[in-house]
Amino acid sequence: MPPKIIFYTKNGINLAKVNNDDQYIDKLKNKSNNIFALMSQGKAYLVISKYKETYEVFTRLLKIESENITLKYHKEINYIIERYKESISDLKKLLKINPDNT
Repeated sequence: MPPKIIFYTKNGINLAKVNNDDQYIDKLKNKSNNIFALMSQGKAYLVISKYKETYEVFTRLLKIESENITLKYHKEINYIIERYKESISDLKKLLKINPDNT
């Protein structure tokens, strides 16, 4: 059964909940270099607040494809885990890739 993702807003903050999240993530782990699978795995970890795992997946994905939208998530997870210098570095890279999207 595919995971059920519920998106909702609480106090003005967009949130999500993944049912069967650990089972879903385990299936994605088998797709070692599949960009879509890694992106999904990273987002799933982010939704369930597994920030260390989120960081590891997005860092791995950036090694495969450095100018990927993953950089946005990498920036956000760096900020969440208080790696502010790295977050700013990611933001600068994003602005070089797409200067019109500020």
